[in-house]
Amino acid sequence: MDVATKLPPMRDTDYQSRHIDLSIPALGPDVKTWHAGKNIPPLFIQPANGMLASRFEAFDAWVAKHRAQIDDAIFEYGAVMFRGFPVKSTNDFDTLMRHFPHFDEGYVAGMAHRKTIAGKVL
Repeated sequence: MDVATKLPPMRDTDYQSRHIDLSIPALGPDVKTWHAGKNIPPLFIQPANGMLASRFEAFDAWVAKHRAQIDDAIFEYGAVMFRGFPVKSTNDFDTLMRHFPHFDEGYVAGMAHRKTIAGKVL
């Protein structure tokens, strides 16, 4: 069974009705990518194998290895959404965010007060 078929169903608001598969060789064979159309962010990135879908350490290593390509995808597609990866805690998310630069300006504006939960996670 394909890993992607194990993911929970998406709502129509999650671009289910416009799912265009993409091949981005720079991200490697361990992920599948798709989007909803030209100039419609985000680029969705999903695991294509059980290792990335089940082991956080494998996903963390994949992010570290493909950091430059992830940055390129953010610039090209406006945003990326990681879907179906084993990020189960605030600490897992903070570990992933350590691969990216800290935003020194902090959180400014918005209606709700933000405080640090752990590391870079607000």
